[in-house]
Amino acid sequence: MDFVNDVVWPGIVSGSLFALVALGINMTERVTKIVNFAHAQFIYWAPLGTLLLAKQFGLPVALSFVLATLGVLIVSLVEERIAIRPFLRRGSALPWILSTLAVGTLLERAAYYQFAGEPQAFTYNFGQGPIDVLGVRTTAAEITIVVVALLLVGLVTLLWRATLLGRRLNAVAEDLDGATSVGISAARASQLVMVGSALVAAITGFVAAPSLQVGPALGLSLLFNGFVAAALGGMGSLPGSLVGGIALGLLLQLANAHLGTIAINMVLFGTLLLVYLVRPQGLFGDRALRSV
Repeated sequence: MDFVNDVVWPGIVSGSLFALVALGINMTERVTKIVNFAHAQFIYWAPLGTLLLAKQFGLPVALSFVLATLGVLIVSLVEERIAIRPFLRRGSALPWILSTLAVGTLLERAAYYQFAGEPQAFTYNFGQGPIDVLGVRTTAAEITIVVVALLLVGLVTLLWRATLLGRRLNAVAEDLDGATSVGISAARASQLVMVGSALVAAITGFVAAPSLQVGPALGLSLLFNGFVAAALGGMGSLPGSLVGGIALGLLLQLANAHLGTIAINMVLFGTLLLVYLVRPQGLFGDRALRSV
């Protein structure tokens, strides 16, 4: 049980967070072929906005929660319009990399302006007391992270595969010109996946906040781990988000247990390099075809 408590369960919990981040990244990338580098800011601005509204403006916590989430969704629509949609048909990745980084930097500066860059304790914690489940030491907050990751990945995958909306999004993802020619709006598809991705980011921030301090460092660390998880599972693959996240979480926890914290970044970067050298499409991604 020591191995389970020290490696397996912590790896599953952290991997579930990585999976939630990867899911948000993959939702946008699947349809727009763009990786949103402002996704990190959406993760921490949801709980940060809740703190701001509840503490500084005295609003009820439930109302603050709703307003902060709506704020993140509105900002995602603004970003989609000015930083993503103009580059949907561009061949080069540089414009959207710079534009999404610019949006992320503005949101990060806003967080520094409000809280002087200091990480904030999320005072509306829940489930921090230790509990024992079949010999596994955990907390209700950790169980919530795992359950939410399983539910969200399952629900989004089901929506994509079993609904008319999902089939339209898949059509845009697979053939933008063909989907447009039969009346499917690429702009509307881009808006929908951005809102969905931002909602996943907000949920990620809320489930991570009770265990971690809220601030720019939270979003950036989760973003990079989530990106590696998405690459490992396969860019654009929704089920791959969960598999890649859990696999990465277990791998990093194993490295931490046997090699120490100094080895975590080495393993993280090494995993990303290995994936792109051996299987660039990831575990569940589709191999890119080249027209000749």
